[in-house]
Formats: sequence, structure tokens, C-alpha cells
Amino acid sequence: MNGLVRGCDGDHSRPSRRLYLVHVHLAPHPSGAPLPMEAAAVITRAAPPETAILHATVHPSDGPVPAVGIFLESAAPELAESAARVAWWTAVGMQPHLAEWNLLSASVALAPGTAW
Repeated sequence: MNGLVRGCDGDHSRPSRRLYLVHVHLAPHPSGAPLPMEAAAVITRAAPPETAILHATVHPSDGPVPAVGIFLESAAPELAESAARVAWWTAVGMQPHLAEWNLLSASVALAPGTAW
């Protein structure tokens, strides 16, 4: 199939993608408020369709900083990290109060070929 994945009806194709888990790490809120659990739904709704987010979940206190875990499809780990950052900033655009948690990093936590 020349590196393309066909849609179930056979009429659609796109570059081959793999599933990645990207952790978006955020600075703690200035007042210590926890990251709202609904941030995951906002990220999922806000993401452009080409971002291919399958699931997002909030970890209000993932160690010293809050984090959002985003499962998404991407052609490469770097693109997955970039897509997660775009998803966060798009969510901030929809819900400006989320800007109170500054983006620190977005990094692939699980990738194809690693232990799931």
C-alpha cells in the first residue's frame, strides 16, 4: 500500500501513522490551584482534526508539575510532540483561564516499539 493507510471504505488514504502518548507538562498554577479535570475534554474538542487525538487525560499533580497525557496518531515522534503543543495552545485559545498553567514541555512518553 506504499506507506498509506486506507480508510475502511477504501476511498481515503493518508500517510502512515502510529500511536503515541505525549505528556504535556505544565507549570503549577500561581495560586496552587489544580489543573481542572475538564481540560482534557477541552483539548480533545479544541484540537484540529488533523491532530488525530484519540484520548486525553489530566494528571493534576504528576510529580512536581501537572500534566496532560494525550494519545494521538502521528507519522513521527517529533510531529506527535508538536501536535500536542498545538492542541494545548488551541485549548488555551478556547478557554483562556488555562493559560494560567504555562506549558513547560511536550514529550513522547510511549511510542511504538516500547513496552505498553
